[in-house]
Amino acid sequence: MSYSKIHWLKQPQTTYPIPLNTDQHIQLYSADLSKDFCDSLDYIELLSENELIRMKRLRFKKDKLNFIKSRGFLRLILGQHLQLDPKCILFSYEENGKPVLAEINYGNLHFNLSHSRNKILLAISDCNNIGVDIEYVNPAIDSLSIANKFFSEVEARTLESTHGNERLNKFFQFWTRKEALVKGLGDGLGFPFQEIDVSKLKGTDWDTLTNLTSIGRLKQWYSIDVPFGKSYKASLAVDCSD
Repeated sequence: MSYSKIHWLKQPQTTYPIPLNTDQHIQLYSADLSKDFCDSLDYIELLSENELIRMKRLRFKKDKLNFIKSRGFLRLILGQHLQLDPKCILFSYEENGKPVLAEINYGNLHFNLSHSRNKILLAISDCNNIGVDIEYVNPAIDSLSIANKFFSEVEARTLESTHGNERLNKFFQFWTRKEALVKGLGDGLGFPFQEIDVSKLKGTDWDTLTNLTSIGRLKQWYSIDVPFGKSYKASLAVDCSD
């Protein structure tokens, strides 16, 4: 199959200048798994043996097909950046499962992939560690119950003071800010979500997460919200420490 006419491969959806280093940019690519792909079997040839094993372990056919598409999406875009055959790219996995490029000759390229429902979002940086998260704004969730378990006291009180769609949208914006940071750090569910307060971030421009030092993280991380339509919330986090 020729991939040269795939629209999401030609250019990123948007770019963000990196704080403290505006000569460098983070590139964001997005796609819709239900609309933007041909037959998913066209992408299966790009997957590694390990990825095929992971795909076969999935129970439902839709999950299998979406896994093939999302991994093909990742490999094609990374291959374009690295100027390599996407089938030849090697990945390794950090302690908590974060995928990274395995070969040292890939340079200092960082990436992070997120998906929710049919949407996938990929962030790429040539020099800085990054995390990205996208979430479908699901009206069925019990936002206050989750907030009381995973959010700071200030964040939970902020949600309690709102109602309806405003509460729902704030919840998912807070959640994606936290999740993008955790994914960037490479931490799992053991991360102390409650000790990071993202409720005061502007969202429209980079904000520093200076309170990371309170949990022993001396890195200088920044966060920004990513516009993604009414039904989704998304956020991006970047490490700007030396």
